[in-house]
Amino acid sequence: MNRLPVASVLFACTLSACTTTLHADSILVPVGGDIQAAIDLMGDGDTVQLEPGTYPLTGTLNTDGKALTLIGETGVLGQPVSVIDGQGMHRIIECLNGEGPGTVFENLFVRNGRSSAMYIVDSSPTLNNCVFSNNQTDGTGGVAIIQGGNVRFTDCRFIGNLGNLGGALQNDFEAETILVNCMFEGNRALVSAAGSGGAIHNTRGAKLVATDCSFIENRARLGGAIHNFEGTDVLLTNCTFTGNHAELDGGTIRNIQCEVTMDGCTITGNSTKGDSSAIDSFESIVALTDTIICDNTMEQIIGGYTDGGGNCIREFCGQCDCPADFDGNGQVDGNDLTLLLSEWGSCGATRCLADLTDDGLVDGRDLTRLLSAWGECD
Repeated sequence: MNRLPVASVLFACTLSACTTTLHADSILVPVGGDIQAAIDLMGDGDTVQLEPGTYPLTGTLNTDGKALTLIGETGVLGQPVSVIDGQGMHRIIECLNGEGPGTVFENLFVRNGRSSAMYIVDSSPTLNNCVFSNNQTDGTGGVAIIQGGNVRFTDCRFIGNLGNLGGALQNDFEAETILVNCMFEGNRALVSAAGSGGAIHNTRGAKLVATDCSFIENRARLGGAIHNFEGTDVLLTNCTFTGNHAELDGGTIRNIQCEVTMDGCTITGNSTKGDSSAIDSFESIVALTDTIICDNTMEQIIGGYTDGGGNCIREFCGQCDCPADFDGNGQVDGNDLTLLLSEWGSCGATRCLADLTDDGLVDGRDLTRLLSAWGECD
């Protein structure tokens, strides 16, 4: 691969001449160099390489529909060490011209963006091993506003970003966003009383597919980690949610008129000042399989769901290994028997803690299971 420093290229000719005559495979932008000038010089299949260090921006980068790669360097642990800094004044990247998966952003530390770090419209870029930190907006999506297209984030981290609808991401207008092995930590959607989705806000037919992702200590008015609204379709597989908080409803996830499927997920240690610290749903279709929901404050789940099997939804996580230990004291004893007898009969519209068979009744079958587990929990 040929690599030319952008400074030496611009020394030889004017920018307008170079964009029409130079076709290098790769171009190196030194710290302090002009990243946009390098992007303007390159074409499809080319690479813009950044050095370790900080690149303060004086304007927004635009890839102009090109299938090129903007790549930084990594440290000894694989972390991005090429920093693109919006200085709290500029949006950092825009993809507005039909960029496809061949437009790649990799090994970049993107920070201090204003009015969202990224704006993606009807485009489908690929983002690998990027960190997004301290980006903010008074509107939607502290890190990215995604409207249409199919965007893929792999091995990315979203830390300490601020927005109103989506502290990190806002998926809108039938956007399809894929997240693989990503982490969302300390993001906030608290700009106004309507702040929703501490990490992610999905709306208007958007689709989210997240696999092996973690959501840690995100906060919002509604939906501490994720807020799903109005026709969205969400699939969460092997994801964990810990320490998220909602000032109002849905400490972890809030769903309104949408479809959500969770498989192999864990929701623990989340909280709310309102209804449901785990999942709060209204007019939504929710399906749970092999999912653990426990040790959250308030109600674990509000709204119906389809039980695909293998779930543990309990007040205390210890009950997942010892379901009849209703008070979580490490043993099945008289206290648990008393609670079971107090709930005897039909559970009605609510879930009974003592319904060990999950059939909507507390009856002899539940009593048999409790007595068979009598004593210290294993």
